[in-house]
Amino acid sequence: MPRASLLVAVLLAASAAPGSSAAAPCAADRLSDLRTRLETLGCQCSLATDPKIFFACVKRFANSAPDLKGATNRACKRALLRAEKKSICGRHGSVVCCRPGKPGKITPNKMTCVDAKKHPGTACASFAAPPFEVFPVSVADCTADGSCPSVPTTTTLP
Repeated sequence: MPRASLLVAVLLAASAAPGSSAAAPCAADRLSDLRTRLETLGCQCSLATDPKIFFACVKRFANSAPDLKGATNRACKRALLRAEKKSICGRHGSVVCCRPGKPGKITPNKMTCVDAKKHPGTACASFAAPPFEVFPVSVADCTADGSCPSVPTTTTLP
């Protein structure tokens, strides 16, 4: 094996080693805390009128939060951005569609979720669940078995 290939293989193995902060997912309670802070510090889903403007607010929060700086918090920053990118915030009439055995998705309305020819799901009704004025807001809120959540919790994203 040429030296360059060996070096690349060693570096890849070291970066994926157990205990490496880059490989660790964001814990569900940590992501839940970040999403709660996001909602209470100004990026309120219920007030969003445009998904791009809402996501710009999320990015500002993620880039300015001191506890999301550094390599150890990169997974949580990515998980937060991924969860909020796939949210109903700013998408009037859209619903979270949870699907068993498949990742959830955002659909334009309840019927496009329930009547989907491929992988039909459950259209989740939104409700106020403190600290959120609108919940569920993201596919990250779907339960592991593809059901709609009943209380504000989040799942660990890779």
